[in-house]
Amino acid sequence: MGQKNIGMCLLLTVLTCGLYIFYWMYSISEEALLAPNNEWHTSGFMVLVFDIFTCGLYSIYWCYKMSKIFSSGNSDTKPLILLLLWLCGFGWVSLCVIQDDINQLNRMKYN
Repeated sequence: MGQKNIGMCLLLTVLTCGLYIFYWMYSISEEALLAPNNEWHTSGFMVLVFDIFTCGLYSIYWCYKMSKIFSSGNSDTKPLILLLLWLCGFGWVSLCVIQDDINQLNRMKYN
């Protein structure tokens, strides 16, 4: 699993008028396929297809599942908070938190 600089991801999202978020979701989905105790079986490409065909509704489910997979500890409230942020239009904040969880898992794995 690779680490990403969250600030750079946000900058690229702004510079590409939000298109980078699709690549970010793709890469997080691919990371989920490699996660231990994997309960995610959808490729990043299929996540994008489902998200486009459902006009973004699939991303709500995706956000909840990704936050459950990468959440450090067994927190039940974190996925719900991220889901509410996504529903309120702050999906980029949810992506930042999920990416931070991935980065923390990578640091623990390689240290």
